[in-house]
Amino acid sequence: SHRSFTDVSCLGSFKNLERLDLGHNCLVTLEGLSACTNLKWLSVIENKLVSLKGAEVLSKLQVLNCGKNKLTRIDEVKSMTSLGALILNDNNITSICKLDPHHQLNTLVLSKNPVITFGDALVNAKSIKKISMSHCEIESIGSSLAACVELKELRLAHNKITTIPSDLAKNTKILNLDLGNNLIERESDLKVCI
Repeated sequence: SHRSFTDVSCLGSFKNLERLDLGHNCLVTLEGLSACTNLKWLSVIENKLVSLKGAEVLSKLQVLNCGKNKLTRIDEVKSMTSLGALILNDNNITSICKLDPHHQLNTLVLSKNPVITFGDALVNAKSIKKISMSHCEIESIGSSLAACVELKELRLAHNKITTIPSDLAKNTKILNLDLGNNLIERESDLKVCI
């Protein structure tokens, strides 16, 4: 980390590498990591990444931290089915791809991205325990969170949410719910959370 790297192709011969911190560099691509197929933990926080191209072959990756980059899409994570934590705060992501094959995903951080809706990205994310999407552009929670039966922490502060769907009552394991600084006006909406 902190080396001003613009290219990581020199790491191609490190096939047994399991943990790598490339934070605070000048990377615009991860294509040089495609040979590092044993990576389990990767941090590329504060780089200049516009895509995750090259990382899609990292099927053993358990933790991926790509916060503070210039990402607009996350389609490459579809093939990273071993992910337990996906951290993508402070990017330019506008929509979330379906995370169906991610049966081990327990943490999703997308705070400070211009995401408007969950869509159906989390419909089958049964193992997810923490979702942080504060300071986004979310207008509607929708019903996709109902399937997140293990959800314990939901952070949706500083969005544009006007109502809380009744489906949220199905998330009976929630211990920490932050809906502050939204556009919820009716006190009756909060009964769903009790």
